[in-house]
Amino acid sequence: MKTFKIDGLAQLKSVKIGKNSFTWKKNYYGNDESKSFHILNCESLESIEIGEYSFSDFGGDFELKN
Repeated sequence: MKTFKIDGLAQLKSVKIGKNSFTWKKNYYGNDESKSFHILNCESLESIEIGEYSFSDFGGDFELKN
């Protein structure tokens, strides 16, 4: 997966992502600038939990907005 994006979920209150999610290899790290993370326009969002090593090879944009 190159892009993780959640956009426009007005009723979303929380996001919980487990360990080693959305990464190429378990317990791996890297810096792939083509991979990006975005959570946008989720007005009710109160919390985000991201487990260890998740998105660990994502080196592109990390965006939280609105």
